[in-house]
Amino acid sequence: GSDIVRALGQEEQRLGEEVLIPSVCLKDGEDIFLDDIRLGDLGLRLGRPAVRVEATARGMVRTVLNGNSAQAGA
Repeated sequence: GSDIVRALGQEEQRLGEEVLIPSVCLKDGEDIFLDDIRLGDLGLRLGRPAVRVEATARGMVRTVLNGNSAQAGA
């Protein structure tokens, strides 16, 4: 999580409305990175929602095309 904040924080002006995070980046069944940063905290640090998405091409495309991050994990 902190690595993502560090990398994307430098690109904050170029980020979109949300930051899509593949589920494999998080602990199994939790919205927590291995370094104990919560997905919501990552979003706060980047100034936009951080959204967990299925870690497949289909999951990423579905999330982008639907434009509905509430269903991102579905």
